[in-house]
Amino acid sequence: MKSLSEIETTSKRAARAAGFSWGISEEVGKINIAYPILFIPFLSRASEVIGKKILFIFDDNQFLLSFNLCVSLNLTKEQYPNLAKKIKINFLDNTDNFSELEWKSLYKLSEETFVEETESLKQSAAGAGLNDND
Repeated sequence: MKSLSEIETTSKRAARAAGFSWGISEEVGKINIAYPILFIPFLSRASEVIGKKILFIFDDNQFLLSFNLCVSLNLTKEQYPNLAKKIKINFLDNTDNFSELEWKSLYKLSEETFVEETESLKQSAAGAGLNDND
């Protein structure tokens, strides 16, 4: 079994290696597995700062955090545990929620809002010429 000191030191170093400042890394190191629910606000903010989704798992409980929002969880308020035997944090790659075909179809539809380019519009439309009257 690892000592609390070993866990704290390793967690602090890992947080620093992941790109967090030493101050934040110190805080990460001090968090232990008692009241794991208290770790969620930190992870939520971290998700926003690094621009990635974070999957926080403790025991059989999961929280998906995305850019300072809790997207999903699999327990109710009454089920929040006070202690956790195992904690896991996964940084997830950002992926689109749609296929390439869906994107092409959406883009094709958006092209209907485009204005046909003409010489007269190049001279008189917004952004044309040397006059900037806004």
